[in-house]
Amino acid sequence: MKKLFTLLFVFWAALGASAEDYEVEAAAGVQPTEVTFDFENNNLNLAYGHNGTPAEAKAGDLSGKSIEKDGVILNFVSAATIPSRYYLNGDRGLQLQSQSGGQMRVTAPSGYAITQIVSVGNKSVNSKTGAITYQNSWTVNKGGGNLTAANQETQTWTGNAESVRLNSATCYLNALTITLAAVNSETILRTNEVSDEYTEVEGLGAFNNTANNTLVKLLLKDAIITSGMINEEGFYVQDATGGAHFYYTGLEFNINDKLDGYIFVKKSNQTVGARIAMTEETNKDNLEITANGTYEPITGSISDINVATNKLKVVKLANVKVKGLTETTATITDAYENTIAINNAKTNNYPYVIKESLEAINYSNATVVGILFGSSATENKIMPLSITEGNGTGIETIHNSQFTVKNSIYNLQGVRMNSLKKGLNIVNGKKVMVK
Repeated sequence: MKKLFTLLFVFWAALGASAEDYEVEAAAGVQPTEVTFDFENNNLNLAYGHNGTPAEAKAGDLSGKSIEKDGVILNFVSAATIPSRYYLNGDRGLQLQSQSGGQMRVTAPSGYAITQIVSVGNKSVNSKTGAITYQNSWTVNKGGGNLTAANQETQTWTGNAESVRLNSATCYLNALTITLAAVNSETILRTNEVSDEYTEVEGLGAFNNTANNTLVKLLLKDAIITSGMINEEGFYVQDATGGAHFYYTGLEFNINDKLDGYIFVKKSNQTVGARIAMTEETNKDNLEITANGTYEPITGSISDINVATNKLKVVKLANVKVKGLTETTATITDAYENTIAINNAKTNNYPYVIKESLEAINYSNATVVGILFGSSATENKIMPLSITEGNGTGIETIHNSQFTVKNSIYNLQGVRMNSLKKGLNIVNGKKVMVK
């Protein structure tokens, strides 16, 4: 009898353990039907940007990236002027920011449909009047359904879709809550979405002539990455037909990479010149990337190089005077007394190799290499890549320089360095003297 009771106890104990284990496993596999991205309290432990150095400001950039919670995925496409980002916005706290022209796609877990999306706007209080406003404005681009009125504390999408793509006006969000249900016969499936239409364009010259906001399948041939932004917001590229600017595309290239193939992008007209902006299809999958490509700068007098077709291309002015009286500006004067300004402002919007002071620079004979860009609707300037005193001996003298980290920098012993050091450096195979 005692043996029987022992066996029964072991049996029921084992049965109980198995049942408990099953319940735990079942609970772990349950898909929540309501998923909240709490940006205000950072319930995903996301990296976020804040005012400070370029790296600190960029820490929360979401260009071409995705975030996930409980099987729900958010994918972000940046606007042509600023990335979608997770950001600490002063007294307004942590928030998800998507600027006008940006996109956010919300995708349900496998087997589920999205029936509701509620975005909660970040509150702004006017310090003088006390008026409260919200930047919370979406339009639906893919997935059907309906949206309530925009720019309220909450904006609600309702429908029945496997995936929803929303276009942003300007949105600063505290939270996003997604309601899920099982896929059914009425669910709009992503595989049935109407595809975006892209206009096929060959070469950067033709790309520059397309209308603003056109979706473009851009065919590139021997296109060279000529310079990168100091804070890596983008890269400048040129081919035989024109120049353009990869801006907040989420892509990374090295200086002197040669690009061949095609890429899906959006055209964005900017004062500086044509921008290559991102879409959902933007990636490097169809590009052949070859290191150490070469190009020849556009040479001549200031009137020769300062033409619209050269915008965002590398130009070279030899035997010129360079004079600067402040730390942010300088002027180039050629033999014909034509002048053009160097833009050396302490901002992070352009790819300055020479970033800091040009104070009291006064060269009577110099060579300047830089990128021609539009500083206004009627004026172009030079973004300097190098200033060489005299006719040049193969050693470039650069004052208070800061190269983008995408350059390859070595000392004379062949050891790679992260930044320029005083004395002689080897940068992309060229000798560079830093004073």
